Amino acid sequence: MKHHAFLLAALMAASVGLGMAHAIRNLVVTNLITNMLEFVVLLFSPVSFPLSQFPTWLADVHQVLPFYHMAVVIRASLSNGLVTNVGTSYFVLVAWTLMGSRRRGWSTGEDERTYARPRPLSLVQ
Repeated sequence: MKHHAFLLAALMAASVGLGMAHAIRNLVVTNLITNMLEFVVLLFSPVSFPLSQFPTWLADVHQVLPFYHMAVVIRASLSNGLVTNVGTSYFVLVAWTLMGSRRRGWSTGEDERTYARPRPLSLVQ
């Protein structure tokens, strides 16, 4: 069952992206922020090289951000015994997934339970 790491990483990225899209109403600003984040993630994340090569302050920041932890769980699912202690990484990814999925309610000032459910379609009016 190695696909759970890929599924969790994809779900986390989708929920954070959707949460950000709900929080920022201007599409141009959302596009700008996501493009800037993509650039920063590709250059300054510990996906391509070890976290030990970062300055201490940036390594500490990456312990909270999901990028390092995504790499850890995917590496652990692709290898046998190369990566240990992945529990923290799973916890961080689940936390980011929940925060991203709950962002819609926070951005509108409402709790998701208060949203009106759509009425079922009726053939008779």
